[in-house]
Amino acid sequence: MIFVNVKGPVGREIFASGNYDASLGTAPVTIPRQAGTHTFEAVQDDLVDYRGKVENVADGMNVDLTLRPVRPPEPTS
Repeated sequence: MIFVNVKGPVGREIFASGNYDASLGTAPVTIPRQAGTHTFEAVQDDLVDYRGKVENVADGMNVDLTLRPVRPPEPTS
């Protein structure tokens, strides 16, 4: 298990792995995941406008992540 501390964008709901049906919480938020590589996104009006990725995170690690703007925003589907 790893713990990803998504620090921003503050006040935005965070989603992972392209699953936009289930928010993982509102940033800042700590999200537990299996060890490995994960992509996190914030969505507004069915567009991904922030994204961040953690890669090859070993079991037991804590990682801080601030999502970066996606320009231009990308459709969720």
